[in-house]
Amino acid sequence: MSRQESIDNFVYNSAASYLLSAIVQKVTGVKVVDYLRPRLFEPLGIAETPW
Repeated sequence: MSRQESIDNFVYNSAASYLLSAIVQKVTGVKVVDYLRPRLFEPLGIAETPW
């Protein structure tokens, strides 16, 4: 696997990201990915997220 493939396929997982997503969902009432898509992913040009 090349360095670029490693970067392109990076998946991050931790208790902190899980906790943050639970808080966002509790406060907003929507899934974290649905909350972040128009605010973070779309402005950055990220079409797909495995989150």
